[in-house]
Amino acid sequence: MHYPPAVLLLVLTFFVVIVSLYFSVVVSRHRKDIEKLVEEMALLEAEIRALRESPRTVTAVRMIPHAADERGETADERRLRRH
Repeated sequence: MHYPPAVLLLVLTFFVVIVSLYFSVVVSRHRKDIEKLVEEMALLEAEIRALRESPRTVTAVRMIPHAADERGETADERRLRRH
């Protein structure tokens, strides 16, 4: 003897359980991702703090002239020549 509302209730209960498991997995993944992001952010903040506290030194860099500079072209002339 089958009672149709009981079958419908069973199917709906099964559906709710499956959806709940799916959302549980999604929330767990997001929590792990958030933990990783928090760790990365803490490391970056520590690095920024260390850079701000370190003495500021500027190192001299040997500049290599661009070929156009040697010809005496300006940046505008180079741009126009490209187009």
